[in-house]
Amino acid sequence: MQLKKSFYHEVKDRLPEHVLEYWGVHRHYHFALNETLDQFIKRVIDESFGSITENELSDHIKKIRNTLRKRKYDWIKKYENALTYPFSDPAHPVFSDYCSLQAMGPRELSQKYQDLEEDEILRNKTELKTAQMLQWKSNRNSLFTEYPAISILKQQNKEDALKSDLLDVTCDYIVKELNYDMSSNSRSLPSPIVSKPFFSLRSSKITLEEIDGIMQNIIKNDNAGTTFTMYPTSSSDTQLTTLDKYDLRVYQEITRLACSDTKVHDGNILVDVSFYQISRQIFGYDAGEKGIQRVRDSIRKLSNRRFVYSNGGTQIDYVLVDSKITDEHDKNKMRLVLGKVISDSILQKDIISISKKVEEKLQSNSNARAFIHALQEQRFILYRDSPDSMRKSFGLNFFEDSIYFNTKSYKKKISIIEDSLDEYVNNDVIIQNYSYEDNLFNLDFLPLDENDIEYYSEWLKNHMTLSATIPSSGSLQSTPIETYLNGG
Repeated sequence: MQLKKSFYHEVKDRLPEHVLEYWGVHRHYHFALNETLDQFIKRVIDESFGSITENELSDHIKKIRNTLRKRKYDWIKKYENALTYPFSDPAHPVFSDYCSLQAMGPRELSQKYQDLEEDEILRNKTELKTAQMLQWKSNRNSLFTEYPAISILKQQNKEDALKSDLLDVTCDYIVKELNYDMSSNSRSLPSPIVSKPFFSLRSSKITLEEIDGIMQNIIKNDNAGTTFTMYPTSSSDTQLTTLDKYDLRVYQEITRLACSDTKVHDGNILVDVSFYQISRQIFGYDAGEKGIQRVRDSIRKLSNRRFVYSNGGTQIDYVLVDSKITDEHDKNKMRLVLGKVISDSILQKDIISISKKVEEKLQSNSNARAFIHALQEQRFILYRDSPDSMRKSFGLNFFEDSIYFNTKSYKKKISIIEDSLDEYVNNDVIIQNYSYEDNLFNLDFLPLDENDIEYYSEWLKNHMTLSATIPSSGSLQSTPIETYLNGG
């Protein structure tokens, strides 16, 4: 990737003050290389991004962020291991304090530390250092150059601290300031849509019936008293068609646009769409007028119905597209106002995403693709709660919650699910293996890959639990640091 000179200057201007101070303290290494700060910035960025094409940029940024996440975890473990050494060992985090105490005379030591024993002084300093480490660990934006135990790092690790912060700032600059669309390589849906049967396997007509004076169709009604009902936005409608796989793809594109360029008015997200651009994303460059018309029809369908989920005293009103504003100057464009629940989900980044490359492995089976976000969500939940046991059993109800089947036949539904799961297993997508026994689908989920970890880490911000697995190989459960502070 060819970078302009101004790119390096822009990154340098965004480096936090602490990174520049760190360079000043540790630059003797770079003097040996006869390297200035500007030369260092250019070298590190060129080494990382120089051979990357624009098409590879999204995956490359995710790999960098995953590497930094793993490095942070490794440094936390390094500190925990260092606590096991005696204070007199150079590898202990307060070794420099130990040396200072050894250099003091008895009188100076007594005056400064009020007659405390040397071991107690060093334990207090260790507790303070450990508290700083816990704060560094818990802060998602903490810098590597702020690592509280920098003294225990080898020279290469100290160099890595500087490189890590520089690469983190570079990635942020590309994504946030240059507005690079990281979502172009993913398929995303707002979480509230994933676990409700908004979309169907194929388009079919649904006759509305009048209940309490209101035209509606109860799409799902289970034994637990949960209902999912579709209502027309026009009182004159007596029949609607279900939202199908094309409508789902259009809504995925609307979600992508909403995530990449978020505009808000009165709490609702505004999305400027081009029928041509969406049709090209879905059908390719040769979409033509037929593809454009199909996008128009989908947006009309998405906007002329609303859905209500009811469970006991809980009722949630879902509007996929609240309203449409036609562009007076370009009939190919339109501004959409998304519904409140959907807008809130996107604003909070409560999104379920899957790699575009992974989804495309299921191109030959549109039914299989219909379940992909629901299965990805379950995979995230399992990884959060029990990463060592990525297995879970599901009844038919789970799949009926995810999609509208267009059939009442139990056998046909089971057949559709089995065919879909076969497709997942054969293409190494989300599911490693499955079995069907006693009316339950027993699913073994694949481990998360680098892209999944990136999507999971965003999802986790809205679904954190006390025992959640952090987006590296560790967890937020009690660590040796916390045990040390708690007197263990």
